[in-house]
Amino acid sequence: MHKKPKGRAVRAVSAALEIPPEVALRSLRLTLWGQERLTALNHQGVILYQPERIVFRCADGAVAVSGKDLTLAVLTDEELTICGQINAVALRGDSDA
Repeated sequence: MHKKPKGRAVRAVSAALEIPPEVALRSLRLTLWGQERLTALNHQGVILYQPERIVFRCADGAVAVSGKDLTLAVLTDEELTICGQINAVALRGDSDA
């Protein structure tokens, strides 16, 4: 699989300017703190919101978070934070989203 030339150029510029690639490319960045909190930067909207399952879009498809008592503690245009008992995080490609 070949990377798009635009992606390579953006990576080169971001490296030269010391900008993290997830910022320059608007790539998804997930941070998980134990089983209690997950933060996603550069999400593209919530698809499903239930106490046992939250699904949100990202550039390459979707992310499904399963657990118990899940809530959206933070929801902005670029960041979302899910709190509760997180049991699983699954990345789904475009064809699975």
